[in-house]
Amino acid sequence: MQTQEKGKMTISGYNELVGFVKKGNWQIFGTLTFRYNVDLRQAEKSLNTFWNIIDRKLFGNLSHRKNIRTKRICVLQKGKLNNHNHIHFVANTVEGVKIEDFILILKYFWLQKLKHTGEQIKIDKIKNLEATSKYLLHEYYKLGTNTLALTCSNT
Repeated sequence: MQTQEKGKMTISGYNELVGFVKKGNWQIFGTLTFRYNVDLRQAEKSLNTFWNIIDRKLFGNLSHRKNIRTKRICVLQKGKLNNHNHIHFVANTVEGVKIEDFILILKYFWLQKLKHTGEQIKIDKIKNLEATSKYLLHEYYKLGTNTLALTCSNT
């Protein structure tokens, strides 16, 4: 009985998160990898560093003084065999920056400014928000709400 209730809660939580993501009208989806296996704590720390660099470059000191940041939702994932920690995110570009330019900025800073990032990354314009919302959270069943990298997200 308890397992059934937990399963219902997991499905309910997943559905709520998918609905929340779909409402965000996100423009960009990304997958970020690492050069070697890192634990989830290290992955989240690298992700925080990455977004702090992005926010600082785009907003200058306002990113810290007034907490003006890029809109994004980030999730941590373990991979099919639980041995390939990586990150998925959805984000919106900022005013005055074209989506294509924003994608180039994100790729540059992930690959050039962090020392242990992997080269197999994918950052693209979202074509189907519903499919993206589901894929973003496709490993929700492994970590539950811990899949959300709350310290890195900004909605």
